[in-house]
Amino acid sequence: MATGLRERKKSRTRILIVDTMLDLIRREGYEFATIEEICRRCEVSIPTFYNYFTSKDAVLGQIYIRTSQQFIDQMEEQLDAETSIKEKLVKFASLVASDILEDSSLWRTLLLYGDVRPSSDLMQHQVTQAVENSFVALFIQGQHDKTLRDDQSPELQCLIVDAAIYALCQRWATGEISDEQLEPAFNSAIGICLVGIEKENVS
Repeated sequence: MATGLRERKKSRTRILIVDTMLDLIRREGYEFATIEEICRRCEVSIPTFYNYFTSKDAVLGQIYIRTSQQFIDQMEEQLDAETSIKEKLVKFASLVASDILEDSSLWRTLLLYGDVRPSSDLMQHQVTQAVENSFVALFIQGQHDKTLRDDQSPELQCLIVDAAIYALCQRWATGEISDEQLEPAFNSAIGICLVGIEKENVS
């Protein structure tokens, strides 16, 4: 019984640390979300923080895990839609742009400071893989529908589009692309990528 209470308390403290950092990022910015400030607001000591997380970036990794589920949900929604592969990709890109712009402080932080690519953290790696798998499923569907080339792996086709979108997200995070330019840039990139992977473009 005591062990159960102790584990629940540890879980609550861990969640509190993540919630506090998330709130600080949104309200003040990543540079103000210091370990010292997180601990002050959570009313825990710095050694206690390190009992739960190895660094501030490790907390950011947990925030990434939380936010990733929305992309999986959005991709699954597009899989069920009775639209073309291009329409599905454009709709997904629109949802991504909307999510980013609605929570810009968080996403700028994740893109500039967070490890949102393959990670040594098992849970973070699994979530990243789940996001990628849901995206690949769309390209598998496109091949089954005879819309996309079947002489390329769906994983490669997914990588081409994903890399373009991710690169544009990075450019937005650094200010090279404005808020207004983000979604149109996504759409242009999708159009360019489809030229190389659509069935009708096989020579």
